[in-house]
Amino acid sequence: MTVPHSGRAEAAEAAEAAEAAEASATPRTPARRPSPWHGQGPVVAVVAVGGGIGATARYGASQLWPT
Repeated sequence: MTVPHSGRAEAAEAAEAAEAAEASATPRTPARRPSPWHGQGPVVAVVAVGGGIGATARYGASQLWPT
């Protein structure tokens, strides 16, 4: 089943065609991909602090309960 086209749909199609023609006429620069590390500084810092605390705790536990 199809929906009959209304005047709005035809106007929207014409606008899309005009926009596509304009976009193809202007040269585009490629979009820059964001760095994979962008915004990861706080996460890396928390993981590093957690690793330091864990290492210190393991060392302290080995001193308290030697094998």
